[in-house]
Amino acid sequence: TFAGDLDGDAVAGESTIEAFDPDGDSLGEVSVDGMGVANLTTAFGDKSIGAFVVRADGDSVRIEQVVYRPCT
Repeated sequence: TFAGDLDGDAVAGESTIEAFDPDGDSLGEVSVDGMGVANLTTAFGDKSIGAFVVRADGDSVRIEQVVYRPCT
């Protein structure tokens, strides 16, 4: 994962992640920044996630890996 501070506010990788349940209804949005792992299951209250969108908020973000583990 790589994050840059393009907007000059000394916080790199500012992004918004919106998750959707399996029916396509929004579970809301969370703000993240910096580098490292973002655990979406925890961020969205352990709800089932059918899809998600990552939007950079003025900074650069490169996602290295996405891992999906279905609930059992």
